[in-house]
Parts: sequence; structure tokens; C-alpha cells
Amino acid sequence: MIVALAAWRPNTWVDYLLLYMMPGASMIAYLLVKTLLDTPSDLAKSLVRIMDKEETWLDKIKEAVAFSFGMTCVLVGWPGFLVWLVKDKLDEAARQKRYDEPDFNCLPEHLINKANPVEAEASSYVIDPLGTVPVCALFLYP
Repeated sequence: MIVALAAWRPNTWVDYLLLYMMPGASMIAYLLVKTLLDTPSDLAKSLVRIMDKEETWLDKIKEAVAFSFGMTCVLVGWPGFLVWLVKDKLDEAARQKRYDEPDFNCLPEHLINKANPVEAEASSYVIDPLGTVPVCALFLYP
């Protein structure tokens, strides 16, 4: 069986079309599993019920049609969606990294030596030899 499968070659345009759509079908399976796992919790459903925003059958049909249209687009245009999926994962990782950074980024290894206020003020003194800084900014930094 494996030998026959390895010897198979596409003969018609339908075979080529099915080969092209196979990665798209696997992406659809991945997106369906991801969507099913992201269902709202009982708390979210109860909050929606409290706000009197129950989903009607028409809303569910509209959502199913939009989802079917989106999955058809993924099936046909899967290379673009694959690039988008990878970009989305990388952006999510960057957002998580930025979220995990501390608000104040001063660590003990940044504090190399002690300085008194006079030395700190002297090191941050602004000199403007060309006179390009507006006058009001010069009053902020004596």
C-alpha cells in the first residue's frame, strides 16, 4: 500500500486542486479546534443573559454563514492565511514579552556606583553651544 501511494502521481487538474487544498483543509481543522476551545465560559454567558442580549437563531445563522465563508477563503487562499497565522503568533509572543517586562526597568546590575545629588546634577547638565534649544527649555535645566 505504501509503495502504491508513493508511486501515485496527479493526472488531472482535480488531483492538483485536491493537493493544493489539502494544507487548507488541515488549517481549517486547526482553526475549528481552536474556535471550539475558545467558547465563552458560564460566567460570560450569564453576563450576556443579564444584559438581555440573548443570541437569536438569526444571529447564529449569520455567524455560521460568516464562519463558512471564512473557512472557504482559508481553503482556497491558505498560503496567505498561513503567513497571517505565523505573523499573528509572533505578534502574540512579542505582546506577551512586552507585558511580562517590569514597569520600572532598573535592576541591581544597572546601579554600578553610588552618586550624590551634586554629581548626578552635574552629569545631567545640558550645554547648548549652538543655541538651538528654545529659551523656555533652558529654564527647565539650569
